Amino acid sequence: MKLRVLTEASPKLFTAGLILTAALMPLDRLQDLATAFPYAATIAFLLMIQYPAVVLLTRRRVRLSPIIALAMGLPLVSAAVTSASAYSQALAWSTTALLVFVVVRGWLAAQFISRGQLEIFERAVLIVAALVAVFGCYQYVGDVYGLSNAWTGLLASYSSTATYPFPRVQSVALEPLYLAHYLLLPIGLMLVRALRRQWRVHWLERLNLVLVLTVFLLTLSRGAILGLVMSLVVLLIGARSWRLLWYIARYGLAAIVLTTGFVAWAGSVQKQSTVGIFAGHAVDLNDESARTRYDLWPQAWEIFRAYPLDGVGPYNSRLLVHDKEPTADATAVAKLQPLNNDYLAYVAEQGVVGILLVLPLAALVLMALWAVWQQRFVHPAGPYAFAMIGMAFEANAFHSILLLRTWIVIGLLVAGWRLFRERSKA
Repeated sequence: MKLRVLTEASPKLFTAGLILTAALMPLDRLQDLATAFPYAATIAFLLMIQYPAVVLLTRRRVRLSPIIALAMGLPLVSAAVTSASAYSQALAWSTTALLVFVVVRGWLAAQFISRGQLEIFERAVLIVAALVAVFGCYQYVGDVYGLSNAWTGLLASYSSTATYPFPRVQSVALEPLYLAHYLLLPIGLMLVRALRRQWRVHWLERLNLVLVLTVFLLTLSRGAILGLVMSLVVLLIGARSWRLLWYIARYGLAAIVLTTGFVAWAGSVQKQSTVGIFAGHAVDLNDESARTRYDLWPQAWEIFRAYPLDGVGPYNSRLLVHDKEPTADATAVAKLQPLNNDYLAYVAEQGVVGILLVLPLAALVLMALWAVWQQRFVHPAGPYAFAMIGMAFEANAFHSILLLRTWIVIGLLVAGWRLFRERSKA
Protein backbone atom coordinates (compact mmCIF):
# COMPACT_ATOMS: atom_id res chain seq x y z
CA MET A 1 0.00 0.00 0.00
CA LYS A 2 2.79 2.42 0.97
CA LEU A 3 4.68 1.56 -2.21
CA ARG A 4 1.55 2.26 -4.26
CA VAL A 5 1.10 5.67 -2.63
CA LEU A 6 4.77 6.47 -3.27
CA THR A 7 4.44 5.36 -6.89
CA GLU A 8 1.45 7.62 -7.46
CA ALA A 9 3.06 10.59 -5.71
CA SER A 10 6.45 10.15 -7.36
CA PRO A 11 5.79 12.17 -10.57
CA LYS A 12 4.29 15.02 -8.54
CA LEU A 13 7.33 15.09 -6.27
CA PHE A 14 9.56 15.16 -9.34
CA THR A 15 7.56 18.13 -10.66
CA ALA A 16 7.94 19.88 -7.30
CA GLY A 17 11.69 19.33 -7.57
CA LEU A 18 11.68 20.91 -11.03
CA ILE A 19 9.75 23.97 -9.78
CA LEU A 20 12.15 24.39 -6.87
CA THR A 21 15.07 24.03 -9.28
CA ALA A 22 13.60 26.81 -11.45
CA ALA A 23 13.51 29.04 -8.37
CA LEU A 24 17.12 28.21 -7.45
CA MET A 25 18.70 28.76 -10.86
CA PRO A 26 19.30 32.53 -10.57
CA LEU A 27 20.54 32.39 -6.96
CA ASP A 28 24.31 32.14 -7.48
CA ARG A 29 24.89 34.60 -4.66
CA LEU A 30 23.63 32.02 -2.17
CA GLN A 31 26.15 29.30 -2.94
CA ASP A 32 25.54 27.31 0.24
CA LEU A 33 21.88 26.50 -0.43
CA ALA A 34 22.74 22.80 -0.36
CA THR A 35 24.59 22.82 2.95
CA ALA A 36 22.83 25.53 4.97
CA PHE A 37 19.26 25.94 6.17
CA PRO A 38 16.74 25.57 4.56
CA TYR A 39 18.83 23.18 2.39
CA ALA A 40 16.76 24.10 -0.65
CA ALA A 41 19.15 22.65 -3.25
CA THR A 42 19.38 19.36 -1.38
CA ILE A 43 15.58 19.18 -1.11
CA ALA A 44 15.23 19.79 -4.86
CA PHE A 45 17.81 17.08 -5.53
CA LEU A 46 16.00 14.55 -3.31
CA LEU A 47 12.61 15.37 -4.83
CA MET A 48 13.97 14.70 -8.31
CA ILE A 49 16.10 11.64 -7.59
CA GLN A 50 13.30 9.73 -5.84
CA TYR A 51 11.55 9.22 -9.20
CA PRO A 52 14.18 6.94 -10.79
CA ALA A 53 14.41 5.10 -7.45
CA VAL A 54 10.66 4.38 -7.56
CA VAL A 55 10.93 3.37 -11.20
CA LEU A 56 13.58 0.80 -10.32
CA LEU A 57 11.69 -0.47 -7.26
CA THR A 58 8.42 -0.94 -9.12
CA ARG A 59 10.03 -2.09 -12.35
CA ARG A 60 7.98 0.38 -14.30
CA ARG A 61 8.58 0.45 -18.03
CA VAL A 62 10.56 3.62 -18.50
CA ARG A 63 12.93 3.60 -21.43
CA LEU A 64 16.32 4.58 -20.03
CA SER A 65 18.75 5.99 -22.55
CA PRO A 66 22.30 4.64 -22.23
CA ILE A 67 23.45 7.34 -24.67
CA ILE A 68 22.28 10.15 -22.36
CA ALA A 69 23.68 8.42 -19.26
CA LEU A 70 27.06 7.84 -20.93
CA ALA A 71 27.36 11.33 -22.41
CA MET A 72 26.49 13.11 -19.15
CA GLY A 73 28.37 10.64 -16.95
CA LEU A 74 31.76 10.70 -18.64
CA PRO A 75 32.58 14.30 -17.60
CA LEU A 76 32.15 13.12 -14.00
CA VAL A 77 34.53 10.23 -14.68
CA SER A 78 36.99 12.76 -16.10
CA ALA A 79 36.70 14.94 -12.98
CA ALA A 80 37.31 11.94 -10.72
CA VAL A 81 40.30 10.67 -12.73
CA THR A 82 41.97 14.09 -12.86
CA SER A 83 41.25 14.71 -9.17
CA ALA A 84 43.31 11.66 -8.24
CA SER A 85 46.51 13.39 -9.41
CA ALA A 86 45.45 17.00 -8.88
CA TYR A 87 47.73 19.79 -7.76
CA SER A 88 45.45 20.21 -4.74
CA GLN A 89 43.44 17.01 -4.26
CA ALA A 90 41.27 18.44 -1.48
CA LEU A 91 40.13 21.25 -3.75
CA ALA A 92 39.69 18.94 -6.74
CA TRP A 93 37.60 16.35 -4.89
CA SER A 94 35.34 18.98 -3.30
CA THR A 95 34.81 20.49 -6.75
CA THR A 96 34.04 17.05 -8.19
CA ALA A 97 31.42 16.50 -5.48
CA LEU A 98 29.73 19.78 -6.43
CA LEU A 99 29.93 18.84 -10.10
CA VAL A 100 28.18 15.53 -9.36
CA PHE A 101 25.47 17.44 -7.49
CA VAL A 102 24.63 19.64 -10.49
CA VAL A 103 25.28 17.17 -13.33
CA VAL A 104 23.03 14.48 -11.84
CA ARG A 105 20.16 16.98 -11.71
CA GLY A 106 20.79 17.78 -15.36
CA TRP A 107 20.72 14.06 -16.18
CA LEU A 108 17.48 13.57 -14.23
CA ALA A 109 15.85 16.33 -16.26
CA ALA A 110 17.25 14.93 -19.51
CA GLN A 111 16.09 11.38 -18.85
CA PHE A 112 12.84 11.62 -16.91
CA ILE A 113 11.03 14.89 -17.62
CA SER A 114 7.75 14.59 -19.54
CA ARG A 115 6.19 17.10 -21.93
CA GLY A 116 3.70 18.21 -19.30
CA GLN A 117 6.42 18.65 -16.69
CA LEU A 118 8.55 20.58 -19.19
CA GLU A 119 5.68 23.02 -19.71
CA ILE A 120 5.26 23.47 -15.95
CA PHE A 121 9.00 24.05 -15.57
CA GLU A 122 8.96 26.69 -18.32
CA ARG A 123 6.10 28.55 -16.66
CA ALA A 124 7.99 28.49 -13.38
CA VAL A 125 11.09 29.91 -15.08
CA LEU A 126 9.09 32.78 -16.57
CA ILE A 127 7.49 33.64 -13.22
CA VAL A 128 10.86 33.54 -11.45
CA ALA A 129 12.47 35.61 -14.24
CA ALA A 130 9.77 38.26 -13.85
CA LEU A 131 10.43 38.49 -10.11
CA VAL A 132 14.20 38.63 -10.69
CA ALA A 133 13.75 41.41 -13.27
CA VAL A 134 11.41 43.44 -11.03
CA PHE A 135 13.94 43.22 -8.20
CA GLY A 136 16.66 44.29 -10.62
CA CYS A 137 14.66 47.40 -11.58
CA TYR A 138 14.15 48.14 -7.90
CA GLN A 139 17.90 47.88 -7.39
CA TYR A 140 18.57 50.36 -10.17
CA VAL A 141 15.95 52.89 -9.11
CA GLY A 142 16.79 52.55 -5.42
CA ASP A 143 20.51 53.02 -6.00
CA VAL A 144 20.01 56.11 -8.17
CA TYR A 145 17.70 57.55 -5.50
CA GLY A 146 20.50 57.06 -2.97
CA LEU A 147 19.33 54.03 -1.00
CA SER A 148 22.14 52.21 0.78
CA ASN A 149 23.44 48.89 -0.49
CA ALA A 150 21.84 47.25 2.53
CA TRP A 151 18.45 48.21 1.08
CA THR A 152 19.13 47.61 -2.61
CA GLY A 153 21.10 44.38 -2.26
CA LEU A 154 23.76 45.65 -4.67
CA LEU A 155 27.40 44.95 -3.94
CA ALA A 156 29.29 48.21 -3.42
CA SER A 157 31.39 47.62 -6.54
CA TYR A 158 28.26 47.72 -8.74
CA SER A 159 26.60 50.80 -7.25
CA SER A 160 26.61 54.26 -8.84
CA THR A 161 29.22 55.39 -6.31
CA ALA A 162 31.78 52.89 -7.63
CA THR A 163 33.12 52.63 -11.19
CA TYR A 164 30.25 54.19 -13.18
CA PRO A 165 27.72 56.95 -12.42
CA PHE A 166 24.93 54.38 -12.76
CA PRO A 167 24.44 51.01 -11.05
CA ARG A 168 25.05 47.69 -12.78
CA VAL A 169 22.11 45.48 -11.90
CA GLN A 170 22.86 42.08 -10.35
CA SER A 171 19.44 41.30 -8.78
CA VAL A 172 19.75 38.01 -6.84
CA ALA A 173 22.83 36.87 -8.77
CA LEU A 174 26.44 36.87 -7.62
CA GLU A 175 27.49 39.47 -10.20
CA PRO A 176 25.90 41.25 -13.20
CA LEU A 177 27.56 38.77 -15.56
CA TYR A 178 25.93 35.86 -13.69
CA LEU A 179 22.53 37.54 -13.90
CA ALA A 180 22.84 38.07 -17.65
CA HIS A 181 23.95 34.45 -18.05
CA TYR A 182 20.76 33.27 -16.32
CA LEU A 183 18.46 35.63 -18.26
CA LEU A 184 19.46 34.03 -21.58
CA LEU A 185 17.11 31.16 -20.67
CA PRO A 186 13.87 33.11 -20.06
CA ILE A 187 14.60 35.30 -23.11
CA GLY A 188 14.91 32.16 -25.24
CA LEU A 189 11.76 30.70 -23.70
CA MET A 190 9.67 33.77 -24.48
CA LEU A 191 10.92 34.13 -28.06
CA VAL A 192 10.47 30.46 -28.96
CA ARG A 193 7.03 30.36 -27.28
CA ALA A 194 5.96 33.32 -29.43
CA LEU A 195 7.24 31.50 -32.52
CA ARG A 196 5.40 28.30 -31.60
CA ARG A 197 2.16 30.12 -30.85
CA GLN A 198 2.32 32.25 -33.98
CA TRP A 199 2.50 35.48 -31.95
CA ARG A 200 -0.66 34.75 -29.91
CA VAL A 201 1.12 35.71 -26.70
CA HIS A 202 -0.50 37.23 -23.61
CA TRP A 203 0.38 40.90 -23.05
CA LEU A 204 1.90 40.02 -19.65
CA GLU A 205 4.44 37.76 -21.34
CA ARG A 206 5.30 40.52 -23.83
CA LEU A 207 5.76 42.93 -20.93
CA ASN A 208 7.93 40.34 -19.20
CA LEU A 209 10.10 40.06 -22.31
CA VAL A 210 10.69 43.83 -22.41
CA LEU A 211 11.42 43.92 -18.68
CA VAL A 212 13.83 40.98 -18.78
CA LEU A 213 15.65 42.38 -21.83
CA THR A 214 15.97 45.76 -20.10
CA VAL A 215 17.47 44.26 -16.95
CA PHE A 216 19.73 42.11 -19.14
CA LEU A 217 21.10 45.29 -20.80
CA LEU A 218 21.42 47.06 -17.43
CA THR A 219 23.91 44.40 -16.33
CA LEU A 220 26.28 45.92 -18.94
CA SER A 221 27.87 42.46 -19.36
CA ARG A 222 29.54 42.50 -22.74
CA GLY A 223 30.19 38.78 -23.01
CA ALA A 224 26.54 38.03 -22.30
CA ILE A 225 25.31 40.72 -24.70
CA LEU A 226 27.49 39.29 -27.48
CA GLY A 227 26.17 35.84 -26.58
CA LEU A 228 22.59 37.10 -26.87
CA VAL A 229 23.35 38.64 -30.27
CA MET A 230 24.79 35.31 -31.41
CA SER A 231 21.68 33.44 -30.20
CA LEU A 232 19.37 35.93 -31.93
CA VAL A 233 21.25 35.62 -35.23
CA VAL A 234 21.09 31.81 -35.13
CA LEU A 235 17.40 31.90 -34.15
CA LEU A 236 16.47 34.29 -36.96
CA ILE A 237 18.41 32.38 -39.61
CA GLY A 238 17.13 29.04 -38.35
CA ALA A 239 13.47 30.06 -37.99
CA ARG A 240 13.45 31.93 -41.31
CA SER A 241 10.52 34.08 -40.22
CA TRP A 242 10.08 37.76 -41.04
CA ARG A 243 7.40 37.99 -38.38
CA LEU A 244 9.87 36.77 -35.78
CA LEU A 245 12.33 39.44 -36.92
CA TRP A 246 9.63 42.09 -36.49
CA TYR A 247 8.66 40.66 -33.08
CA ILE A 248 12.26 40.76 -31.84
CA ALA A 249 12.85 44.22 -33.33
CA ARG A 250 9.72 45.66 -31.76
CA TYR A 251 10.26 44.42 -28.21
CA GLY A 252 14.03 44.69 -28.41
CA LEU A 253 13.70 48.34 -29.39
CA ALA A 254 11.27 48.89 -26.50
CA ALA A 255 13.88 47.42 -24.12
CA ILE A 256 16.64 49.60 -25.59
CA VAL A 257 14.49 52.73 -25.22
CA LEU A 258 13.64 51.80 -21.62
CA THR A 259 17.31 51.09 -20.85
CA THR A 260 18.34 54.42 -22.37
CA GLY A 261 15.73 56.15 -20.24
CA PHE A 262 17.05 54.49 -17.07
CA VAL A 263 20.65 55.42 -17.90
CA ALA A 264 19.79 59.00 -18.92
CA TRP A 265 17.81 59.46 -15.70
CA ALA A 266 20.87 58.38 -13.69
CA GLY A 267 22.85 60.98 -15.63
CA SER A 268 20.40 63.73 -14.75
CA VAL A 269 20.84 62.83 -11.07
CA GLN A 270 24.63 62.50 -11.24
CA LYS A 271 25.07 65.46 -13.64
CA GLN A 272 27.08 63.34 -16.08
CA SER A 273 26.71 62.08 -19.66
CA THR A 274 25.82 58.57 -18.55
CA VAL A 275 24.44 57.39 -21.91
CA GLY A 276 27.81 58.02 -23.55
CA ILE A 277 29.66 56.31 -20.70
CA PHE A 278 27.29 53.33 -20.86
CA ALA A 279 27.66 52.95 -24.64
CA GLY A 280 31.42 53.49 -24.44
CA HIS A 281 31.91 50.69 -21.94
CA ALA A 282 29.63 48.38 -23.93
CA VAL A 283 31.96 48.54 -26.93
CA ASP A 284 35.28 48.90 -25.10
CA LEU A 285 36.97 45.52 -25.42
CA ASN A 286 40.27 46.76 -24.05
CA ASP A 287 39.36 48.07 -20.60
CA GLU A 288 40.88 46.83 -17.35
CA SER A 289 38.44 43.92 -16.97
CA ALA A 290 39.09 42.71 -20.51
CA ARG A 291 42.87 43.10 -20.18
CA THR A 292 42.84 40.97 -17.03
CA ARG A 293 41.39 38.14 -19.11
CA TYR A 294 43.89 38.70 -21.92
CA ASP A 295 46.73 38.42 -19.39
CA LEU A 296 45.36 35.23 -17.81
CA TRP A 297 44.33 33.24 -20.89
CA PRO A 298 47.87 32.53 -22.23
CA GLN A 299 48.73 31.00 -18.85
CA ALA A 300 46.18 28.23 -19.48
CA TRP A 301 48.32 26.92 -22.33
CA GLU A 302 51.40 27.04 -20.13
CA ILE A 303 49.58 24.87 -17.57
CA PHE A 304 48.43 22.47 -20.30
CA ARG A 305 51.96 22.10 -21.65
CA ALA A 306 53.22 21.32 -18.15
CA TYR A 307 50.39 18.84 -17.38
CA PRO A 308 49.09 17.66 -20.79
CA LEU A 309 47.63 14.27 -19.92
CA ASP A 310 45.34 14.83 -16.94
CA GLY A 311 45.76 18.53 -16.17
CA VAL A 312 46.04 19.98 -12.68
CA GLY A 313 42.59 18.87 -11.48
CA PRO A 314 39.16 20.55 -11.26
CA TYR A 315 39.21 24.16 -10.03
CA ASN A 316 42.99 24.03 -9.58
CA SER A 317 44.02 26.30 -12.45
CA ARG A 318 43.49 29.43 -10.35
CA LEU A 319 46.08 28.15 -7.87
CA LEU A 320 48.80 27.90 -10.49
CA VAL A 321 47.84 31.15 -12.21
CA HIS A 322 48.37 32.98 -8.93
CA ASP A 323 51.29 30.83 -7.71
CA LYS A 324 49.42 29.82 -4.57
CA GLU A 325 50.22 26.76 -2.51
CA PRO A 326 47.46 24.12 -2.12
CA THR A 327 45.04 25.11 0.61
CA ALA A 328 41.95 23.61 2.21
CA ASP A 329 40.45 27.08 2.70
CA ALA A 330 37.68 27.09 0.07
CA THR A 331 36.82 30.72 0.80
CA ALA A 332 40.39 31.86 0.10
CA VAL A 333 40.54 29.88 -3.15
CA ALA A 334 37.17 31.24 -4.33
CA LYS A 335 38.53 34.78 -4.05
CA LEU A 336 41.35 34.05 -6.50
CA GLN A 337 40.80 35.35 -10.03
CA PRO A 338 39.83 32.44 -12.33
CA LEU A 339 40.87 32.14 -15.95
CA ASN A 340 37.41 33.42 -16.94
CA ASN A 341 37.25 31.08 -19.91
CA ASP A 342 35.52 27.74 -19.46
CA TYR A 343 37.26 26.13 -22.41
CA LEU A 344 40.78 27.13 -21.45
CA ALA A 345 40.15 26.26 -17.79
CA TYR A 346 38.80 22.83 -18.76
CA VAL A 347 41.81 22.05 -20.94
CA ALA A 348 44.25 23.23 -18.25
CA GLU A 349 42.49 21.37 -15.45
CA GLN A 350 41.60 18.07 -17.15
CA GLY A 351 44.01 17.76 -20.05
CA VAL A 352 43.70 15.22 -22.83
CA VAL A 353 41.71 12.88 -20.57
CA GLY A 354 39.03 15.54 -20.09
CA ILE A 355 38.94 16.45 -23.78
CA LEU A 356 38.37 12.84 -24.83
CA LEU A 357 35.75 12.12 -22.18
CA VAL A 358 33.69 15.23 -22.95
CA LEU A 359 33.44 14.45 -26.68
CA PRO A 360 30.31 12.22 -26.36
CA LEU A 361 28.46 15.01 -24.54
CA ALA A 362 29.59 17.55 -27.13
CA ALA A 363 28.34 15.23 -29.88
CA LEU A 364 24.97 14.77 -28.15
CA VAL A 365 24.56 18.54 -27.72
CA LEU A 366 25.37 19.09 -31.40
CA MET A 367 22.83 16.41 -32.39
CA ALA A 368 20.17 18.16 -30.32
CA LEU A 369 21.07 21.55 -31.83
CA TRP A 370 20.88 20.07 -35.33
CA ALA A 371 17.43 18.61 -34.60
CA VAL A 372 16.24 22.04 -33.41
CA TRP A 373 17.69 23.66 -36.53
CA GLN A 374 15.90 21.17 -38.80
CA GLN A 375 12.58 22.00 -37.13
CA ARG A 376 13.23 25.75 -37.41
CA PHE A 377 13.31 26.05 -33.60
CA VAL A 378 9.67 24.88 -33.30
CA HIS A 379 10.93 21.98 -31.22
CA PRO A 380 10.73 21.02 -27.52
CA ALA A 381 14.44 21.83 -27.22
CA GLY A 382 14.15 25.18 -29.04
CA PRO A 383 14.42 27.51 -26.01
CA TYR A 384 17.32 25.52 -24.58
CA ALA A 385 19.16 25.61 -27.90
CA PHE A 386 18.83 29.40 -27.86
CA ALA A 387 20.14 29.62 -24.29
CA MET A 388 22.89 27.07 -24.95
CA ILE A 389 24.26 29.03 -27.92
CA GLY A 390 24.42 32.25 -25.88
CA MET A 391 25.90 30.53 -22.83
CA ALA A 392 28.47 28.68 -24.94
CA PHE A 393 29.61 31.97 -26.46
CA GLU A 394 29.66 33.74 -23.09
CA ALA A 395 31.79 30.88 -21.71
CA ASN A 396 34.72 32.36 -23.66
CA ALA A 397 34.93 35.04 -20.96
CA PHE A 398 33.15 33.38 -18.06
CA HIS A 399 33.31 30.35 -15.75
CA SER A 400 30.01 28.45 -15.64
CA ILE A 401 30.86 24.74 -15.51
CA LEU A 402 29.83 24.43 -11.86
CA LEU A 403 26.59 26.42 -12.19
CA LEU A 404 23.32 24.51 -11.79
CA ARG A 405 21.61 26.31 -14.67
CA THR A 406 24.38 25.32 -17.10
CA TRP A 407 23.61 21.65 -16.56
CA ILE A 408 19.85 22.15 -16.42
CA VAL A 409 19.99 23.87 -19.82
CA ILE A 410 22.16 21.04 -21.20
CA GLY A 411 19.82 18.47 -19.64
CA LEU A 412 16.66 20.07 -21.03
CA LEU A 413 18.25 20.52 -24.46
CA VAL A 414 18.85 16.76 -24.45
CA ALA A 415 15.38 16.15 -22.95
CA GLY A 416 13.75 18.06 -25.80
CA TRP A 417 15.73 15.98 -28.29
CA ARG A 418 14.59 12.79 -26.50
CA LEU A 419 10.92 13.85 -26.32
CA PHE A 420 10.85 14.72 -30.03
CA ARG A 421 12.38 11.37 -30.97
CA GLU A 422 9.92 9.50 -28.76
CA ARG A 423 6.97 11.32 -30.31
CA SER A 424 8.30 10.62 -33.82
CA LYS A 425 8.56 6.89 -33.08
CA ALA A 426 5.11 6.67 -31.48
